Amino acid sequence: MTEQATETSVRRTVTIEASREHAFGVFTDGFGSWWPKTHHIGQTEPQTVIVEPRAGGRCYEVGQDGVAKCTGSQPGDKRSYNVQFGR
Repeated sequence: MTEQATETSVRRTVTIEASREHAFGVFTDGFGSWWPKTHHIGQTEPQTVIVEPRAGGRCYEVGQDGVAKCTGSQPGDKRSYNVQFGR
């Protein structure tokens, strides 16, 4: 049996009492501290998950086996408040 994957988008809005800059910094700079280690794309549990703090920066995880897997990026030619996950 062959199954065909379909593209799905998940959108969620959360309102918090913080500046946009502070909230985005906590989300990206501390990503590895709050992202569940059970949610990964590598063969092994990640040692860390990193969001590079620059335009075009990668979002990636480094597994216990040392292999880095890219999970997304920050789009554009300047740092924005957007992060795209996916392939």
